Amino acid sequence: MKIVELDLSRSEIRFSGKNQDNEALIRILYKTYGKALQLYCYSKPPIFLLQNNAYVLIARHYAYDILMHGNGKHMKIPAVIVNPDEYEKVRLMETVDLEVLCSGSRAKGAKGNVTPAMLSRRRRKAAMMLCPLCGKILQGPKYRKPEEEGVEKGFYRVTCFGKLNKKTPCDFRAYLSEDEAQLFWANKYPTKLWLQKTPQTCEKCGRESLFIRTRGDGSFFMCAGNFKRDKTCKYRKEVINFGH
Repeated sequence: MKIVELDLSRSEIRFSGKNQDNEALIRILYKTYGKALQLYCYSKPPIFLLQNNAYVLIARHYAYDILMHGNGKHMKIPAVIVNPDEYEKVRLMETVDLEVLCSGSRAKGAKGNVTPAMLSRRRRKAAMMLCPLCGKILQGPKYRKPEEEGVEKGFYRVTCFGKLNKKTPCDFRAYLSEDEAQLFWANKYPTKLWLQKTPQTCEKCGRESLFIRTRGDGSFFMCAGNFKRDKTCKYRKEVINFGH
């Protein structure tokens, strides 16, 4: 990880995962910090991944937009360049960075309720990462930590945002592999890719719906009971020639 002066006239710039709420975030930050925001972005410049001789913007998209807007005819901006093995570290930094900025805005009395958590939920909703039981947004484990014990050790638990509903909480939960978790955090893992509801009823309990769970090259029929906290039914059967 190093800080450089990036010459935009001589560099190929690509964009990765730009936040669809970037403009709303910038408006709130400008209302709070005014002209000082551009100075802040010089100290916290956009972060790029050098990939195939191109610079891919992977974090601090707001800083890139702010620096470009206030740069006039100048084509050079400060930038942080990272290696591929630093990518996950950068994703965590991005979460903290946005939280600090938005917390500062709230402390200064900025109007608006945009928070990093809200932005994240909006991105997951747009990516159709929704609970197959109730339709609310899915969420990953806190701090992106895998399970540390039990049969799901090493896997990442995904739960439903609807569990916070006091009247009708949804206790959906599923466990993702490392590869699946990476797609989940990148908002590139719509639920239908790995869990599909069928019109069938579980032949074991006779009550719950039957789902098809796909992971890697394998697929299984699984009772909805498998995806509840108490595992009310553990029926599971391999799908033969699924998708052929």
